[in-house]
Order: sequence, then C-alpha cells, then structure tokens
Amino acid sequence: MRILLTLFAVLGMTAPALAQEAGLEGPGVYRWKGDGLRIETQALVHDQVRGFFTGRGFGDAGLDVLVNEGCFFRSSIGNEATNPKAPHITINQSEWRIFVDGEERKLRTRADWLPVWDRLGVDVEQRVAFKWALFPTTQEFAPNDYNWGMITYGLAPGTRFDLELVWHQGGEKRTMRFEGMECAKQ
Repeated sequence: MRILLTLFAVLGMTAPALAQEAGLEGPGVYRWKGDGLRIETQALVHDQVRGFFTGRGFGDAGLDVLVNEGCFFRSSIGNEATNPKAPHITINQSEWRIFVDGEERKLRTRADWLPVWDRLGVDVEQRVAFKWALFPTTQEFAPNDYNWGMITYGLAPGTRFDLELVWHQGGEKRTMRFEGMECAKQ
C-alpha cells in the first residue's frame, strides 16, 4: 500500500474527473469516456520517471533506458457504469496500437520489458517494483471500478503518436483513438 501511495504522490495522480470528448485537456493530459470506458492519461516528464525508479533501486543504465525508450504515461482506466448489473469492461493492452507517422506499432507491455532487463542485468527487486508500477496488461473492470498505473509506449522522447484503444464490453469489441499524443521531451 505504501508503494502505491508513493507512486500516486510522485506522479501527481488524483481521482479522475473525465471529460465527455477525447482530446488534449491540458499540458499532455488526455481524457475520454464513452461506451463504458473512462480513461485519463498524462505524459510523465523525465525527472518524474528518474525519481520514481531511482527510489526503487534502478541504476544509471536502467534509468537511461527508461527515460530514452519508455515514453511513460500515468493512467487511470475504468468502467464508467454505476449500475451494478452493467456489463464489465475488459482491456488487453496487447490489442492497443500506436501510430507514428502512419506506421502501426505495439505498446511496450510488462512482458516486452523482460528482455531489456535481462540484457541490463536488472535485479529481481527492481523488476518487481517496475512490474507493480505499470498498469496491468490485461484487466477486467466491474461497474464503477478503476485502476491507476503507468503505461509505456516504447518511443523516444518527444515522439508524437496516435493511440488506438481497444476494449470489450458485454462481448462487444469497441475502439477509440487519441490523436496527437506526445511523449515527454528531455
């Protein structure tokens, strides 16, 4: 619990007050709700990423990779329904796509970081801290349920991209797209 509270404080997270339409809501803040899903996400600046993971024991090599290849966004995602009988929402980030200059790519999920940590010799303690800081790759949300965490896109600082979200609600696949998102610049 202490780690989660620290994460939220370091990243400036608050309870989501989500807007009706997708788009840029402030400096790097994107909010949307519809078709059962609600999301708020914001690019993290490098000092936030470095500070958080320094506190989790990451050395310079790991920190440099996180800052230069991570493209971290703090995120709150959940089910906007309040009726307990409403359908659950399921996300799987492996279904999400990012588009950079028209080229389609996958996000960098928890599993995608494992070979990076193997190459750098990152200790198990840091791997566990990293895993629990990231938003789960897959998750199901009951009505009025949500979660917070970091999402990484595996892009260089300052990269502009579009994000296509995919979720499932009551057996139906749904999508929406944030256009013009941007990784924090160094």
